[in-house]
Amino acid sequence: MNCCETSLGEQGRNFYDEDLIGSELIPIAKLAWGDYLCLNFHYDKNNPSVDFLDYEESYECDPATSKIADTFQAFLSMLSSENG
Repeated sequence: MNCCETSLGEQGRNFYDEDLIGSELIPIAKLAWGDYLCLNFHYDKNNPSVDFLDYEESYECDPATSKIADTFQAFLSMLSSENG
């Protein structure tokens, strides 16, 4: 498994509050055109949702996200084959 470095933190695109220390959006997959699949801890610190981060539409302290799944487990179940 490979990992990649992102500039989301440097650009302030991985949190919603400029006074926050740390990140609320943790990239788990790099997609096309600089977009990311992220764990979003903003709304629930213990059970993050899996969100699509639109890099082009995101700004400092204003990330543009769309929820893909309510939890990581729900996201994994979306990847499971229906045929076993």
